[in-house]
Amino acid sequence: MVKIGSKVSTNVRSYKVGSPYEKGKGAHKILHKADESPNNGVFKVPKNFYKDVAILNVRSVKPDNIYKELNLYRDFGLQNISPKVYQVKLKGVKEPVSLLNFISNYQVDKIPPEYLLVEESICGEKILDFYGSKYLEMFSKLREFLEKKIVGTNGYVNTDIKLENLCIDKNGEFKMIDLDPNFIQEIEVQNDQISNEDYVNYMLFQVYCLLCRRGKLDLNFKDIFAICKTKNIVEMISKLKNFFIVKNRSERTHPLNNLLYYSGISDEAKKNPNYYDDGDELYSAVIDSISKKQPKQNVVHTNSPTAMIPTASETEMISTDDTFYTNDNPSVFYNAWQDMYPSQGFSSQGGRKRRKTKKRVSTKKKK
Repeated sequence: MVKIGSKVSTNVRSYKVGSPYEKGKGAHKILHKADESPNNGVFKVPKNFYKDVAILNVRSVKPDNIYKELNLYRDFGLQNISPKVYQVKLKGVKEPVSLLNFISNYQVDKIPPEYLLVEESICGEKILDFYGSKYLEMFSKLREFLEKKIVGTNGYVNTDIKLENLCIDKNGEFKMIDLDPNFIQEIEVQNDQISNEDYVNYMLFQVYCLLCRRGKLDLNFKDIFAICKTKNIVEMISKLKNFFIVKNRSERTHPLNNLLYYSGISDEAKKNPNYYDDGDELYSAVIDSISKKQPKQNVVHTNSPTAMIPTASETEMISTDDTFYTNDNPSVFYNAWQDMYPSQGFSSQGGRKRRKTKKRVSTKKKK
């Protein structure tokens, strides 16, 4: 039973703020469990409301940003491509209101929200637990989601995309969270040289790079090409340098800036002008960074035989002049491979000239 004013009601379910979720803390938000509480609940829902919910504590966010973000949650929630926000608890206001009520009636007053009652989902690294070793299937699902729902239907690119900003439902279907309006950017205002496919491949590549850097996945060129459905990632990167930052947004919202950041490249190194002038330079820097040895815990080893890249015997060792390119330095090896198979590699746009391969040297011992 729940007291409402001086009356007692048995027709509502009440939730209070529970303990924080492990790894549920962001820069401006903390995700808490929603504990049922008949006496001191923050949120009240109908008794027949049987949804898995959590409570999001919103902190220190500019009013304009949170209103724009909640508008995105409304739009994405209606399309089932983000977790639904059911209710909003405002600071200084006793009773929570619905999301639609908040957007319609409270925006003018700029009353900041304090807590959100949200749909509970499988988020962050728990997505890896859900898919297990079927990690190419996971990226295939993510590609379909980005291609059809984010880029295709809605015309957005998320330049802050990473696994922490994604969730799945019980069927493994993806949803997007942390809809910061500074990073959820409209494609239609951008340079038409950048295709929808470029945006999809960029977002997939950024998610992949951060997971590799953290030691959650093995760096595997077969996987990169299979996930992005292209062998010319450098061309995609070269096109993204034409992405321009709209008014009132910082440089950190640029896709290439975040690709470098999530690949572990320092702020000082990011000042290298070659990264933005030469897609080959930036790609090499990213691959060099994420291929450095990381703690390998719960690493997913994958294999994608459909990708058109060198066979195992071809990758053992390649000699150009007196320099040996091995798998110890995958980005350098990849550049060498492009010399061997130029028709399958980079475009001439923005690429560096490389020396022609003289011969391949096998390291296999003769029997």
